[in-house]
Amino acid sequence: MTIEEIKSVSIVQFLESQGYHHVYILKENYWYLSPFRTEASPSFNVSPKKNLWNDFGAGEGGNLINLVQKMNPSWNNHEVLTYLEQKIKALIPQHYSLTLFISA
Repeated sequence: MTIEEIKSVSIVQFLESQGYHHVYILKENYWYLSPFRTEASPSFNVSPKKNLWNDFGAGEGGNLINLVQKMNPSWNNHEVLTYLEQKIKALIPQHYSLTLFISA
């Protein structure tokens, strides 16, 4: 799996698989409570069109790889990419099973 393939995986889908659920959708952006701190109002958003995240409370953002690096600051690049490759492979069969179930 290439880095570009990893970056193309939906951040929204990844967050859902990690137990993070959006609070609301506004102008096609998904708003979450920040996964990096406790907060009462959502300040973390994901643009599905751009597949980028932005944490307004911290002034940080980026792609899926940047997000996992931020979530796991002690990991090196190899550990981040290996983790994402494993997570993505685990997500793909679930997606196909769901698609087949809905289509049947």
